[in-house]
Amino acid sequence: MEILRASEIEQALEQEYRQYLTGHLQKPQPYLPHIDDDIEVGMSLYKEFTADMPHVHPLCTEHGYVLKGKLKLLLLDGSGQEFEYHQGDFFVLRPNVPYASKNDADTKILFIKHPAVNDKKLVEIDEATRKWLSAWEPEESPDQPELIPPEALSANINAQYERLREVCRRWKRGLLSEDEVRRELDDAIYRGHTEFIRDHRLRERLNWSEPGPWERFCEDLRLWKDGKAPCSKAGDVWLTYKPDPDADKPAAAQEASCADKSSFFELMEAFHIPAEYYRPAPDGTVFPDRYPGRRHSDLVVGFYIWTDDGGLLSPEFRLGDTIVLTDHHGLKSVIKVTERLTPQDEEHEQGLAMDFTGTGIIEGYTTARERQIFIYVYKGKIASLHTKRDLDDEKVLEDFPLWNDVNAFYEAKNRMREEIREDLLRSFMDEQ
Repeated sequence: MEILRASEIEQALEQEYRQYLTGHLQKPQPYLPHIDDDIEVGMSLYKEFTADMPHVHPLCTEHGYVLKGKLKLLLLDGSGQEFEYHQGDFFVLRPNVPYASKNDADTKILFIKHPAVNDKKLVEIDEATRKWLSAWEPEESPDQPELIPPEALSANINAQYERLREVCRRWKRGLLSEDEVRRELDDAIYRGHTEFIRDHRLRERLNWSEPGPWERFCEDLRLWKDGKAPCSKAGDVWLTYKPDPDADKPAAAQEASCADKSSFFELMEAFHIPAEYYRPAPDGTVFPDRYPGRRHSDLVVGFYIWTDDGGLLSPEFRLGDTIVLTDHHGLKSVIKVTERLTPQDEEHEQGLAMDFTGTGIIEGYTTARERQIFIYVYKGKIASLHTKRDLDDEKVLEDFPLWNDVNAFYEAKNRMREEIREDLLRSFMDEQ
């Protein structure tokens, strides 16, 4: 029979807050010999407030029994459910349920996991969860200011509506072409919605390539339609504001107020913008890693996407070598490097000091025509490639197989924009 005495366990817990009693450990514990077994049993002693790293167990079922003290547990499965357990409470967490937990001072937990495998995987969390983990009872932040006064919102909508009525009247009299009407509609939507939001220090962060903000956006929209304050904590922040843009040290952006989120939804409704317009791309959609430069003809590819520098940063590299850079999609950039640049030698048009230049191609972004490419290196890593693009390069982005899904996604969004225009125009034509 194998025994661990109470005195041994307590002494070990005084040295290290977590001790495993049984299980398959990869290396021995320094303060307590464990018993090898197919079930993992252990104890955690939190002498002061402690937040554990949010994680998930894909394989294990985890059981917990509160020996003393109390803990809080927050499910990160989208439900946002929070539980509080006290001395004598017992709970079970099934596999694949991500969670965050925090323990009050002087809390002791007995935990049991089966099977006895180390399957813990850390999970990413949003700002709301970080705040939740920061203290047993996090201090409430001051109420966010309401940046869009109701009268300003009404005046903005009325001004753009009157403009659109005049557009319809002029079009019916034959004074505007269809293209001119389309431009007027686009400009009215931009000024009445997008520009109006930005002029009030708000920024919408709904990104077609990131699903996190979309989750909170949908929940806030549902609450607003139900006549409730759109103050959901699901997902990530989708609308932010700058607290004081004129301060010497501007503060980081913070989540917009519930009132301003309501104003955003009112603008969507006023300009016939469906929620579906903001839906992110389907899972697995690959977006090109290209960015705008200072000029329309600039092509910037990056940032920090290369998994293989082709030997460029190795001591063996010599000018004149042809290198093959491989990015995170497996795309190859073949460049014959002919010159090393320093800030004193060359300041590239992007405003960045390029470390190398040469001639070559960037797979997925340029044609087979070789052209000059600048390579920017920062902190020992390739940060970006810079070159000039032409119309044939645009054809590559349209036809390259890896971009098929994202091109189809953009085409669907363009059709939706056209439907928004037509629906808005129809509503004003019906008034005439």
